[in-house]
Amino acid sequence: EPKEEPSLKDSPRPPEGASGRGRKKNPVSFKTFVDACQASGEKVIGDYQPVLDYCEQAKLPAEFVNLCWAEFKRRHLPGGTAEGKRYTDWRRAFLNCVQGNWYGIWFADKATGAFALTTKGVQAENVVKGAEQ
Repeated sequence: EPKEEPSLKDSPRPPEGASGRGRKKNPVSFKTFVDACQASGEKVIGDYQPVLDYCEQAKLPAEFVNLCWAEFKRRHLPGGTAEGKRYTDWRRAFLNCVQGNWYGIWFADKATGAFALTTKGVQAENVVKGAEQ
């Protein structure tokens, strides 16, 4: 006996606002995002699993990701070259930054697979060290 196709008109409708579709978050500045995280007691990026997973899979050293994070903050906070940037998901933006090596901080040696800092990476490291002194 042939199976009857399910009808969409018979399927229950979720309550208004229950689905993620149709709800758009407004893009916000990085400072607004950081302030909201601090107000709610959330870590800004430290426990964002997709970044941690990517770095583990890529074998990217944590200290290089930390340099990338320092540069990301420096550029996006007030006074930075990208302070006007707005995103709806800053954590995803940072993941994209790491995956794409946006700032050219590291390179991989094809022969060994080891990562090392580029000239830009050494500069970022020097800026971080200077800020710590």
